[in-house]
Amino acid sequence: GMPSKSTYSGNDREKPDMVITEEYTYTDFDSIGNWTSRQVKRSYSYTRTDYTSGRSLGKVNKTETFTDTRTITYYE
Repeated sequence: GMPSKSTYSGNDREKPDMVITEEYTYTDFDSIGNWTSRQVKRSYSYTRTDYTSGRSLGKVNKTETFTDTRTITYYE
């Protein structure tokens, strides 16, 4: 089946502790059964840092929800 969740644990130079989690709810499918629309709940978590001093500025937790759509073209 299709994934209901994905997680990215960062190793980004600016946000090395970043974690992004996406949860999916599939809402529309094409005639073959592939998803064409899904609701995405994306959550971010990371530590803000003052790069001049290297001092932590606190934790950031943010969540956003949006609709992800795609069009698939099939060739015979």
